[in-house]
Amino acid sequence: MDACSPAGSQCNGLDRLFPAGVSCASAQAAASGETLWPGEAAAALRFAPARMAEFRLGRTCARRALAALGAPPATIGVGGHREPLWPEGIVGSISHSGGRAAAAVAWSRSFAALGLDIESASGLDPELIAVVCRPEEARRVCSAGASGGLEALRIFSAKEAVYKALWPTLRRFLDFQALAVAWDDADGSFRATAHDPGCPAPLAEAIRGRCLRQAGMLVTAVWISAGDWRPGPGPAPA
Repeated sequence: MDACSPAGSQCNGLDRLFPAGVSCASAQAAASGETLWPGEAAAALRFAPARMAEFRLGRTCARRALAALGAPPATIGVGGHREPLWPEGIVGSISHSGGRAAAAVAWSRSFAALGLDIESASGLDPELIAVVCRPEEARRVCSAGASGGLEALRIFSAKEAVYKALWPTLRRFLDFQALAVAWDDADGSFRATAHDPGCPAPLAEAIRGRCLRQAGMLVTAVWISAGDWRPGPGPAPA
């Protein structure tokens, strides 16, 4: 059984994770003509070579996703907390890990927020389980036996994606203990419950998420439909 999707599931690509209306792109390399735009290059001047390559690949995926959405190409700048600055009318998220990058975008008239996280599916460091997992989540990790490391990583990835989606509304970072995620193993989806006064319960309840493991990667998608919540303006962290 796949760690994040039901037995026999044929989830191929990020588009299978998100609902209709979200455009995605994933890549391990940018084409020769896919370069940073001037505003992006200026923001990345002091990046180390590895971080620069990662940054360029993320922006490449973001522009590919925008093109698939039917949005015009645009600079995707960097905010004060290293978050991508999306064009007006767009919500989105970028993630990178293990030499791969991915991006998801949608029109803000359809979605209030998106969150995306990709991780190398090697399991979470056991020393981090108590940091990432609430007690009820840690019990699930323990009950997973030999698969506990991947279960813990699944919880970590879900919370990373959730926090990216919530940033436009909250404009503050949440501790890993601020939310709990509960899984429906029938379809690999999850819901979130708030455990922090800084995160309104209705906002957490509006979150929908899904995750899968594929080709050595753990991929988690989060979305909030526009009809379920209307955040204030602002970008989501990368």
